[in-house]
Amino acid sequence: SAWHVKDGCPRNADGSYDLSVVIGWREGRIQAAADRAAEAGSGSVALERWRVARAAQEEIRLAAMTGEYLPRAEVEEGRVARVLTLKRAMLGLPRAVAPVLAGMEPREIQAYLTDRIRAMIGEFAGVTKVRK
Repeated sequence: SAWHVKDGCPRNADGSYDLSVVIGWREGRIQAAADRAAEAGSGSVALERWRVARAAQEEIRLAAMTGEYLPRAEVEEGRVARVLTLKRAMLGLPRAVAPVLAGMEPREIQAYLTDRIRAMIGEFAGVTKVRK
């Protein structure tokens, strides 16, 4: 059986996978399959565990080849790039909004800043329309 989110494969909130968590999840499935095989009396437990482990290795290899998961370093590079983009946007906020805020009332300032921050969050998250 393939390993997919629909089968319970753990996934991070951003859609990426933590390989160590996936491996732990998969090992649990391997152990459960071996235990079922042992209870059913179908051959040696060691042989069945080997078969299940081999199938798991092939599933992971196939998933890597088809792009179903990315290497940890690649995911980390993307995360760092997103954080740096948000950091630049946040550090540029004071310079961008200072001229607009001059002369505004506190409530107007709050509403304006809230809108700008939501827009930045939306851009960071890849959302084109941000709810207020």
